[in-house]
Formats: sequence, C-alpha cells, structure tokens
Amino acid sequence: MIELYGICGNKIAFNPYSVDYIQDSKMQGIRCTLICFTSGKKVFVDEKYEDVYRIIDDALTAETLE
Repeated sequence: MIELYGICGNKIAFNPYSVDYIQDSKMQGIRCTLICFTSGKKVFVDEKYEDVYRIIDDALTAETLE
C-alpha cells in the first residue's frame, strides 16, 4: 500500500497495482498530480509527478523482487 496526501489534505492509501495512469496537472493554479485508477476513480495528490511516479515504480519493483 502507498499513502499520499490528497490536494484537500486528507491521507489517501491505495494499492499501486490499482493505478491505471498518472498525469501532471494543476488544480486552482497549484501544481499537483492526478492519479487515475482502474476503477475509474481519480484523485489529485499534493506531490510532484516525478515523485509520485518514483513512489509507485519503487513499490511495484519491490513487490516483484520479493
């Protein structure tokens, strides 16, 4: 599981395998990242795209190595 803070300040926990794609975005003039899940749900998180990409990639890589 990965935990990040959403743009609204709430903590969001999710399975990295449930992520369909991520994209760099802006919400009310603030740079953030949009995470889109395979379920169709979308969440804005208060992290840079590069950081979210690395976190998800690291989580997926760590699980495949175990």
